[in-house]
Amino acid sequence: MTDKELAKKIESGDGEAADQFVRDHYPAVLRLATRLSGQKEDGEDIAQQTFMVARRKVGSFRGNSSLRTWIHRIAINETRQWRRRTVPVANLNRDVESQDSGIEEFESGHILSAAMANLPEKQREAFVLFEVEQLPMNEVAQVLGVPSGTAKARVFYARQNLRRQLEGRTEVIRDEFQESTR
Repeated sequence: MTDKELAKKIESGDGEAADQFVRDHYPAVLRLATRLSGQKEDGEDIAQQTFMVARRKVGSFRGNSSLRTWIHRIAINETRQWRRRTVPVANLNRDVESQDSGIEEFESGHILSAAMANLPEKQREAFVLFEVEQLPMNEVAQVLGVPSGTAKARVFYARQNLRRQLEGRTEVIRDEFQESTR
């Protein structure tokens, strides 16, 4: 069954097709939303909202891209909306929080996540789609709605930014940023 046929079935109310769509795409959408939001609970909320929006808009799926690309695009948009609603509160909280020592942060396994959270939003989106979700660069560009060269540049600058942030700690996590062959 093609993506377009599946979308038509979902639009017509086929519950089994809708369930299959969610089973196929929920793990990736949850990973994406969690990485972009920085919190599992927020990622779960964003993923749920993504599928609610997808259900309402499935009739607008034209088949110009894959359903995977389409649902990732919705997830990016939902994350951006979530960020606009919550970032002012998060910035206030960040000023109050105490800073963990670098060793504690590293030992808890959050150093890369913390560094990714410091990336500009557009770089973080491109980096997560390409490196974490392992989408091909042309799909990253489609999801972000930008030319392929722009997507490549965002991944490149994200890697540079992360290298700079992680300088001095790269001996332990140096393989994270090997040039990709994709």
